[in-house]
Amino acid sequence: MAFRIEITPLALADIADCVSHYAVEASPSVAKKWLQGLDLRIESLRKMPRRCSLAPERDDLEFEVRQLRFKSHRVMFLVEGDKRSGIVIILRVYHSARRPIGRTDIGL
Repeated sequence: MAFRIEITPLALADIADCVSHYAVEASPSVAKKWLQGLDLRIESLRKMPRRCSLAPERDDLEFEVRQLRFKSHRVMFLVEGDKRSGIVIILRVYHSARRPIGRTDIGL
């Protein structure tokens, strides 16, 4: 059985910002390639999402936020359910150079 993936509005806004940035700073084709790569990485979370490391911020947030690295970004997410099925909730797509996320950054 596979995990279902949900992407929060904040994460969708992050993704749109990244695509816009790459389209302007590099080219529309670079932006498209980046988005396709991100989609593949997120889709990989359908199987064994707990393989990804816990995010350093987890202690401050008081719940298990995990991270999936993609190029210079971190896909921050929660896993709900058992070991074989459940929901992966994508919270944010954060550039690695940014400050750590806090509760207000994920809308909780």
